[in-house]
Amino acid sequence: MSEKKSDLISLKDFLNYYIKKETKKVYKVAIMDFLAWKFKIEKENGRKYRRGEKIFSKFDKLSIEYLKNHAEKSLFEDLKGFILHLLEQNRPPKSIGTLLSGVREWLAVNDFELSPREKRLLRKIIPKRSTATQEEVFTRDDIKRILLHLPLHGKALILLLVSTGMRVGEAIQLRLSDVDFERRKIYIRPEYTKSGVGRVVFFTKEAQEVLKEWLNQREAYIKASKNRNRGLVRKGFAKAKDSLDDRLFPFSMNVVLE
Repeated sequence: MSEKKSDLISLKDFLNYYIKKETKKVYKVAIMDFLAWKFKIEKENGRKYRRGEKIFSKFDKLSIEYLKNHAEKSLFEDLKGFILHLLEQNRPPKSIGTLLSGVREWLAVNDFELSPREKRLLRKIIPKRSTATQEEVFTRDDIKRILLHLPLHGKALILLLVSTGMRVGEAIQLRLSDVDFERRKIYIRPEYTKSGVGRVVFFTKEAQEVLKEWLNQREAYIKASKNRNRGLVRKGFAKAKDSLDDRLFPFSMNVVLE
């Protein structure tokens, strides 16, 4: 292990190295999950501890504490314990590998790295990657049944995904100016994609009709969301809603998953 740096790079400073939102999100989750395991921080009232500026500030301080007081002494054992913790949660090997990579990347910029032998030992703990679930092909009837139980913004999102093949992460970044509603055409900007390559996709008339309905209710949705969000904002669990949000779907991935 190399000599410890005098200027330690905290969680917040580390995330500022990256431009892509998806990369930041993955690394943020990985490091916060690791620190939560190390410092035995439980989720409060069922809420994810990674939400909110106050919670993030707490983890930012913990990241410095870990680097100062723990990394040099117990790096290998900590990473090993984190892997075992994730295995106890039945996390798939691919997910464990992703989380571990995020933590190791942060530690590496702080000059805390494992020896080749330690890396091999950790790799042996993680089961070989395999497909955790078998994908099911949805029929048109399946999709219709799903749509019956969704609010309007959910229907619009699902129909757009089905007709274009775009990823959810791409769809929730779309700006209104990216969509040509009359020609049923969308430009997916390079910064929205994993590959960094933009592309044009087209959607169906069915999706067009529901999207136009959604546009008529979009402003009302933003206002209602802003009112519902006030309590969480006061407690530091969420950021204030932006009334000027110009995205087609002005909500986060958490809303999609709920």
